[in-house]
Amino acid sequence: MIESEKLNKALRAIHDLIIQARILTMDLSKQEMFEFLDGLEYLPNLLAQEDDMTIQFESFLEQLCIENNCVHIFKRYKMRSKR
Repeated sequence: MIESEKLNKALRAIHDLIIQARILTMDLSKQEMFEFLDGLEYLPNLLAQEDDMTIQFESFLEQLCIENNCVHIFKRYKMRSKR
């Protein structure tokens, strides 16, 4: 799980990454897309854990966004978190 006040923001970030995946299909190799989707698949699992995984979620989201040139998604998540 993650902090309850960040749950909706986390779900929006995952949604944004799914949209990004559709865009990336035009530019990435099959292996690169597999790795991106493998990372994306991990995020909902963090939400489902019984322990607080907020720090791990945010860290993994940031790294996934950096590695896949979509830092705007992480920035949007952080901006939503400040509201």
